[in-house]
Amino acid sequence: MKKFMAVLAMVAVVAFAAPALAATNPFMDVPQGHWSYDAVGLLASRGIVSGYPDGAFKGAQPATRYEMASVVA
Repeated sequence: MKKFMAVLAMVAVVAFAAPALAATNPFMDVPQGHWSYDAVGLLASRGIVSGYPDGAFKGAQPATRYEMASVVA
């Protein structure tokens, strides 16, 4: 749980620190006005997150330990 919170905090920092560097967001379920839009776009452009096969990010759904391991690795 502590690692999940650390990753979540890191995503929040990226969201506020680098909005100008973020690329367009490839996920249809993250609206442009959402607070995490830039951070999710930046993580996707760097290849850190790839989303689900259907093209969704599903940010409201809890992440499994395997998904978090993929992000951390």
